[in-house]
Amino acid sequence: MLLKLYIYKILSNAVTLLDNRTFYYSRNISKLLNIMVIIILSSISIVNADILIFTELVYIIIIIIDTNFILTYKEFFPQIKNTINYYKILLAKSKYLCAAKNYSINTKEKITNNKLNPWWITGFVDAEGSFSISIVKNIERTIRWRIKLAFSITLHAKDIDLLNRIRDFFGVGNIYIYGDKASYKVDSRENLKNVIIPHFEKYSLITQKASDFILFKEILNLISNNKLTLELFQTILNLKASHNKGLTKELLDLFPETCAVPRPLVPSQDIKNPNWITGFTDGDGCFFVKISKSSQAKLGSKTSLDFNIRQHSRDVLLLSSLINFFKCGNIYETPGVAEFRVSKISDIQNIIIPFFKAYPLQSHKIQNFLDFILVSKMIENKEHLTIKGLEKIKVIKTGMNAGREN
Repeated sequence: MLLKLYIYKILSNAVTLLDNRTFYYSRNISKLLNIMVIIILSSISIVNADILIFTELVYIIIIIIDTNFILTYKEFFPQIKNTINYYKILLAKSKYLCAAKNYSINTKEKITNNKLNPWWITGFVDAEGSFSISIVKNIERTIRWRIKLAFSITLHAKDIDLLNRIRDFFGVGNIYIYGDKASYKVDSRENLKNVIIPHFEKYSLITQKASDFILFKEILNLISNNKLTLELFQTILNLKASHNKGLTKELLDLFPETCAVPRPLVPSQDIKNPNWITGFTDGDGCFFVKISKSSQAKLGSKTSLDFNIRQHSRDVLLLSSLINFFKCGNIYETPGVAEFRVSKISDIQNIIIPFFKAYPLQSHKIQNFLDFILVSKMIENKEHLTIKGLEKIKVIKTGMNAGREN
């Protein structure tokens, strides 16, 4: 499974220097793929062998098999060496995770077998959920307009398993796939009223999304208990004008008497349960490895770790609650954006990592967290101060966050 997950990335690394004008990639991809499999599998058994000798043999084999291969040996050697080192890092990561206290390589399997915590659900929805109110034309209706309400969560398709678990948690709704996106959606008024609304009344949202939820719930109650008249429609427009992005220009032009109601205040932004933090982090958190130039560092580069959560500046009080909860970190503000950040290595190792071991992440972001742990361990062992260790960290970093393919 590990080989399947990384083979295409390793393949692309191995052919980076190929000249597409003379080397026909599509014609030879099958050969190269097979060769890379041999290289990777062989690298497991030559951990203590001379990579130089091994690489010479592989280079000769490739030239014999593929006469179109145009790299000189001088160009080829660093590519194969990097491939071997990359796979060694993956093996080291697996060994470390299997031995880590209170953690194992089977974390993902364990998580899949557990029902999602209701507070995790609320935290994740605070980050990724949507309470949408759509007003569309419908000539068949008396007032010629239709109001559509939906609760939804849209993620990358690679997290469709997580959406299935969320659907199983609520027991209602459907999942739709659009290209590389997947969306969990509940649009039945009955299910919204009897399932979705009660959940968030019991496990309350604490971002500004709580205000949208209040307006959403009020509109749902209005259309569920009353016949839609022009007067009621105008009342709904007044509510919708304060919801999320408000009304379209067309609706504002057609209904000039619309007067937005005051936007509801968020009742509380105190963190009531640690699982909320995990859910919120699964949505908006980031585990980041930073390598920056430093004239004071022996290798000319400084390695550091950041855990951060970014929000619109209107939720800066919520980020302050994170500082109160963790007893560490700082808030940094730029126009329109506020960020909670923990970068002190002792806080990362003694507070942040133990917290997410105790309250595991549920999305694909757990893979970034595992890389984060590995780099933290390397820093603890001073490996980042060696050329070999720094190169390993660079490889790990390129496969995290936006660079992760699976």
